[in-house]
Amino acid sequence: MKNLCTLFMLLTVTLCKAQDIPKIAPEKAKQYVGKVVTVCGTVEEAYVSIVGNVFLNFGGKSPNQTFTAYFANIANQDSVKTNFKNYEGKNVCVTGKIQLYNSKPEIDVIEESQIVLQ
Repeated sequence: MKNLCTLFMLLTVTLCKAQDIPKIAPEKAKQYVGKVVTVCGTVEEAYVSIVGNVFLNFGGKSPNQTFTAYFANIANQDSVKTNFKNYEGKNVCVTGKIQLYNSKPEIDVIEESQIVLQ
């Protein structure tokens, strides 16, 4: 019973914390560098680089995007690599920590669960 109570408490805390994560538009991402947020918007461009990294660009196509969701080392995420084009033109939410790369905000996606197709 004690283990069940502990599990319930952990789930409750996790759910409450998830609700505290702000939802923002891609053009606001630069204001949240270093913070965990959920960025929601339309994927303008989806592509796989020569080395197999997947990029989902919001707010324009590269190099004019306002935000990027970046999947590095996706060898273990075959469904992302196979289905990345399914995200193009769709409303998508990405949750993670915002960082800057070449002065552009991005989230490094580690797990597919960070991305939700709306």
